[in-house]
Amino acid sequence: MKNLIVVGDSFCASRNVNNDNLNHPPCWPNLLAQELKLNLLGEGIGGAGWWSTRQSLRKLTPEQINNTECMVFCHSDANRLLNHNLNQNHLDKHDPNPANEEHLAVKLYYKYILDMEFANWAQ
Repeated sequence: MKNLIVVGDSFCASRNVNNDNLNHPPCWPNLLAQELKLNLLGEGIGGAGWWSTRQSLRKLTPEQINNTECMVFCHSDANRLLNHNLNQNHLDKHDPNPANEEHLAVKLYYKYILDMEFANWAQ
């Protein structure tokens, strides 16, 4: 059976492999794989930027990629920080009292470094 790869952020994070959990109904990646009669691979990571999505793609083997019929890349928010530290994308950049140095760095990044014109274009 050929593969369907779906990667991205929280938009595609929910996966119910067996589709038999009534508290967690089938998600769209599962439904798409069923409709196309393909094996679902990949992952969605809540709060992920492009870098985390790239890293999840690197977990796939060359054989899995070569046996892929279709790939869906859920484009993350272009404002997200591009590193492996997902916690930083969940910090409140508008908090007037950052809790620690990392939180302050995130706040200052959004205030002084992020170029909103670029982020809007990239999105």
